[in-house]
Amino acid sequence: MSSAYPLAHEIILGLWLGSIESSHPTFLKFRNIEAVLSILGNFSYVERVKPQMAHEVIIMPDGDPYDENDIKKGLEFISSHHNNGTNVLVHCLAGVSRSTSMVAGYLMKKKQWNPAKTLQFIAGKRSIVAPATDTFNSVISFIYGKNTEFFCKICQRQWQYTANYDSFNKQYAIPSYCSCFDPDLTPRKKN
Repeated sequence: MSSAYPLAHEIILGLWLGSIESSHPTFLKFRNIEAVLSILGNFSYVERVKPQMAHEVIIMPDGDPYDENDIKKGLEFISSHHNNGTNVLVHCLAGVSRSTSMVAGYLMKKKQWNPAKTLQFIAGKRSIVAPATDTFNSVISFIYGKNTEFFCKICQRQWQYTANYDSFNKQYAIPSYCSCFDPDLTPRKKN
């Protein structure tokens, strides 16, 4: 990731998504961020994050599915601060996968958006987002239940999130879910 790329992006008013560098006190102060959720691979990175404010840490290797307790803890932290008018930063190491999945979970709950619309919205604000398949799907299961499937309202194809790695450009690409490119999905419980 180029150093010219912004450290974080404001996804909705008062909710920021970024890399570990965005947890620097100067960055936080300039943006009036007073609550930080750090989602990091191990405790060695926690020492780099020293906010002088509300701070929650979730330890989770990149690409792994979230534990339900961690999803609950992260969503409650974001919700309790953001709903009270506090600016919140959610970050992981690069601001691409783990933090994106958690912010997506918050938006799915708060806005009642489906996963495709949520991810499309976030990618419109921070173009480098690409949640790992297991990580994002664990959040979807937590929000909607393990037995929920999604279908395109236009073509009726089943939608499943799978991260696509573009080896030529060495980056993840947000998958297109069907030829309709319609983020409006219908959730259905599996039989």
